[in-house]
Amino acid sequence: MDILIIDDHPVFSAGLRELLLAENSGLKIELCTNFKKACESINGSLPNLILLDLDLGGENGIELTAALLKLDPALKIAILSASESVEDMLACVENGAIGYITKSLDPDTLLKAIDLLCSSGSYFPSNLLPYLMSNQTKSEKKTYNLDIFTSRQIDVLECLKNGKSNKLIGYELGITEGTVKLHVSTILEKLNVNNRSEAIIASLN
Repeated sequence: MDILIIDDHPVFSAGLRELLLAENSGLKIELCTNFKKACESINGSLPNLILLDLDLGGENGIELTAALLKLDPALKIAILSASESVEDMLACVENGAIGYITKSLDPDTLLKAIDLLCSSGSYFPSNLLPYLMSNQTKSEKKTYNLDIFTSRQIDVLECLKNGKSNKLIGYELGITEGTVKLHVSTILEKLNVNNRSEAIIASLN
């Protein structure tokens, strides 16, 4: 498992790396302090997960997320931030981030969040989902008919809303992880979205 941490605070990023390695010594973790070095690293080897600081030395992490996904749409990017603003969280989701981790999290919760992200899941603060359900003003409204889904796809979609990984979804629904991936791909196609985060938003609108 390869993780790329893009953060211009070396003490924080080094501490996070040590915390992750203490939990799993088999991880390969690279640190980058700016966007240019991160792009060079990604061109050399595609990481399984990118943890990107929202405020990277004056560069906007929201814009950088969109730029990285243009570089390679398969990248999994989660935001690291001291900001607990719902507006910041929503902006990150809308630009393709699969997670948002606040730097105020305690170490145990932080490790669980990153483990979930590494397991093809998503992670967002608990206060975000209710806001998504009630928020109808910041983006164009779209109506989706859940009748287009099979009962099993609805089960998988509900699991996605709860931030569960493919492995956990398979375990809970009694299906293989490969079958879960097929259902997720079909859900994204039917909703005409690019990633899990967009699927969650689309299904709530």
